[in-house]
Amino acid sequence: MPSALNQQARRAEQLSHAGNWRDAILAWRELIAAAPRNARAHAGLGLSLAQAGHAADAIDAYGKALHLGLAADEVAAGIGIVFCLRQQYDVARENLRMAVTSNPHNIAAWANLTTANVRLGRFQDALQSAHQALALEPDNASVASSLGTLFKDLGHAAEAIDWLRQAIANQPANTDFRSNLMWAMLHADHVSAADILNEGRSHALLLPEPGNDISVSDSNNRKLRIGWVSSDLRNHAVGRFVIPLLPALQANGIDSIAFNTGNHQDDWSARAKAGTSAWHDVGDRNDVEIASLITREHIDILIDLGGHSDGGRLGVFARRPAPIQMSWLGFPGTSGLEQIDYVLVPPDLALLNDGWSSERPLSLAQTYYVRDAAELRLPANQDTPCLRSGQVTFGSLNNLAKVSDSAVAAWSTILHSVLDSRMILIAAAGDEELVKSDVLERFAHHGITADRLDIRPRMAPDRYLATYEEIDLLLDAFPFTGGTTGCDALCRGTPFVTLTGEALHTRLGAALLRTAGLNDLITGTTDDYVARAVALGNAPDALQALRQRLHANLPTCALFDLVGFAQDFAVLMRGTMMQHRAG
Repeated sequence: MPSALNQQARRAEQLSHAGNWRDAILAWRELIAAAPRNARAHAGLGLSLAQAGHAADAIDAYGKALHLGLAADEVAAGIGIVFCLRQQYDVARENLRMAVTSNPHNIAAWANLTTANVRLGRFQDALQSAHQALALEPDNASVASSLGTLFKDLGHAAEAIDWLRQAIANQPANTDFRSNLMWAMLHADHVSAADILNEGRSHALLLPEPGNDISVSDSNNRKLRIGWVSSDLRNHAVGRFVIPLLPALQANGIDSIAFNTGNHQDDWSARAKAGTSAWHDVGDRNDVEIASLITREHIDILIDLGGHSDGGRLGVFARRPAPIQMSWLGFPGTSGLEQIDYVLVPPDLALLNDGWSSERPLSLAQTYYVRDAAELRLPANQDTPCLRSGQVTFGSLNNLAKVSDSAVAAWSTILHSVLDSRMILIAAAGDEELVKSDVLERFAHHGITADRLDIRPRMAPDRYLATYEEIDLLLDAFPFTGGTTGCDALCRGTPFVTLTGEALHTRLGAALLRTAGLNDLITGTTDDYVARAVALGNAPDALQALRQRLHANLPTCALFDLVGFAQDFAVLMRGTMMQHRAG
């Protein structure tokens, strides 16, 4: 290849490695125009197109690479990556299996096959593919990160953290691995709020310094402009909270501008667009380009809905494209970034101490979450289930990742103390023997036999919500308490007991119970948590009275007052803006 083409290829590769996908696409196309039979250029174009969300074009590029002589395993691996990025992990898995069958030494295929297996909950297969990958490359950081996610999803946070620290040791500048570590730390019962804050600040050191300060506009002369940065403005836990709020904010004189960093849209996304004054699809843009766009949009307050979760774009916030920056919902903890001014929290005095966060906690007026009133669907039969079945049923419908060893120990004590009681749990891959046997073994360590546990796989939404009606008392997970599941429980009128800690992720359940008027179910120690659950489990009449009290409270609960929440939110945002302007 002539030197000019070599230089162009290096430029395209550098742009790809930097994640500058739009410019990388242009660079690969320029190279292909000059060397149309360069198979690797077509493959490079395919990867960049896939990362930018252009799946069909990416597959076409890989097809041309195959026609021009690129090895079949490399093409299959590339197409596997396309479908991984589209979150179609079953199709990705089939292509990646073809790749490793064709070439058992294709380390990239093994690494991505591990990722696909983890995302599908095929944990046994993931362990096998990881073993193959590590045999070829013992220090492969991507595989170590995938194993971290695997053990986190199984509820083994300590092992997850060990694997993620190994990934970071091999690639210290990889911010995705560090965000995965932050997420795993929220689930760990041996990690303090100070540990999480310190890790967040270490992550922040890898992000760019902000540019010039953005001046505060005179928003008294126009509507307040709030920017929302998220990859989850769709049928997702975050989207289901935020999207119904957008038109209510419009009615309160607030313009919402969405910066959609994801590549997936659905009917909920269409609802979100209808509630915004501007919508920008920016999934294929780099952080610099997104930050520049935000600045041009004259955003007053920029709200991060992702944080350290998948699809988060903290690099945008590090550049401070808006005068006021906040975080809410997507990652219930600290970002570690000094450039994010506030973290929105429930009305909870314990959280106003900012020792757990780099941001200043800013309290919402009545509730942290809000749901459309139509989602309150109380069952016609409001009796607690044990009055019908004669057996007390406890439950935890949280993601299995939240089921810490400390929670298993507490739940086992409760089951021992309430004779003939049982417990329903949900495992994302509950039909896999590895997952079931692992959960059963964790409980067996505390003397709980398999007949006391009903472990169910991931269910369709209606069946999942109906499961709440089988449960007398939910046992909230800890230290990472339930947010979405707590809201779902209240929507179906099912009470739960929760254990609080010192940071936001440990107090989500408490915030919901306060909103529902069930402060007596909030506990501060494991002993109190166990005692409260045991006392209720041994008193069916008390469970019945509790459920009736909850059902009476819910119709006027702030959780379902979307209009009131929007009014309070608008007042809070305007007040924060005025305070910022005053210095």
